[in-house]
Amino acid sequence: MTEIQYVSDESGNPIGVIIPIELWREIESEKETAYLLKSDNMKRRLLEAKERPDGIPFEEACEKLGIWVVDKCRQVAKSTESVPPAVAGGL
Repeated sequence: MTEIQYVSDESGNPIGVIIPIELWREIESEKETAYLLKSDNMKRRLLEAKERPDGIPFEEACEKLGIWVVDKCRQVAKSTESVPPAVAGGL
């Protein structure tokens, strides 16, 4: 079960929450997807990318994008085997 902690002020009014990082990443991902789907053009591109059978490794995408902070790419790559075809198709 996911443990959510509520933060209250001195009067007992809730002012924030502390949530596990896995849940936060899921929320961020859902918000990003919802944002991208607001655009008809982006929605079309994402649906096309979903149909593509292959992608490229995350570190290769970082290199192609000119992201030279290799340690950050490797850190993120540990949790992601490859870049979604939507991104890879634009490289």
